[in-house]
Amino acid sequence: MAKRDLKPILPKRIAPRPSAFSVYPTQQPPPPPPPPVASAPHCRPPQVPTPAKLPPEEEDEEAGKNGKRRRIAESRS
Repeated sequence: MAKRDLKPILPKRIAPRPSAFSVYPTQQPPPPPPPPVASAPHCRPPQVPTPAKLPPEEEDEEAGKNGKRRRIAESRS
C-alpha cells in the first residue's frame, strides 16, 4: 500500500453560500397606487339579499334524539 492511500479522505470544500444581502436587490419603495378610474362610482357594493329563514319544522311524535337522527338521515338521502 502506498503512503498516499493512508491519507484520510476529506470532503471537498463547499463554497460558502452568498448572503441574502448580496443576492437580493435592496428594498425599493412600493410603486405609487394606480390613479382612480373615472367611471367607477364611489359607492358600496350591492347587497345580496339573504333568503328568509324558514319556520322550524314541527317535532315528530317521537321527540328527542331518535326523531332528530331520523330527520337528518332523511335529509341526507
